[in-house]
Amino acid sequence: MTPDGDALIVVEARAQRLVRVPIEADGSAGEPSTVAELPDTDPDGVALAADGSLWVTLYRPDGLVRIDPAGIVDLGVAGTPLHLPLVD
Repeated sequence: MTPDGDALIVVEARAQRLVRVPIEADGSAGEPSTVAELPDTDPDGVALAADGSLWVTLYRPDGLVRIDPAGIVDLGVAGTPLHLPLVD
C-alpha cells in the first residue's frame, strides 16, 4: 500500500510488471496503471522504501531491482540466488 493509503502496488508476475491500483472512495479498486515494466523477469515481491522507490525481488533471474519514484529501473542485482545461504 502507498504511504497515503490511496493505492496498492501490485506485482503482475506473468505480465512482468508492477501496477498501481487506486483505492476508490467506496473502497473498490480503480483502474490499474503500469508503474514499471520488467521484461524477461519473474518479479515476485515488492517493498516500498521511505524515499518512494520500490524494491522488487525477482524469482528468475534471481535478483533484486530498485525502481525510482519516476518508474525507472535504476539498480539491479542478479545472478546470486537470494534464497540460498552464502557458503565459503
